[in-house]
Amino acid sequence: MHADSARNVIFDARSKKNRKPIAVVGVRDCVIVQTDDTTLVAHKKATAKMRELVTKLAADKAYRNLT
Repeated sequence: MHADSARNVIFDARSKKNRKPIAVVGVRDCVIVQTDDTTLVAHKKATAKMRELVTKLAADKAYRNLT
């Protein structure tokens, strides 16, 4: 669901039993990924920095299960 939003990529990778609506308002040119464990919201221009983020998450024991 969206209002006043455009050019977004929204991907819901949650298991069917955990899916609920994803609503965005006033968001443009973003990538939104929802999984059972976490949510990622990034501007399309920043997606090249995903590896940097994954490296930081992998270095933190609390978040290793996300990588």
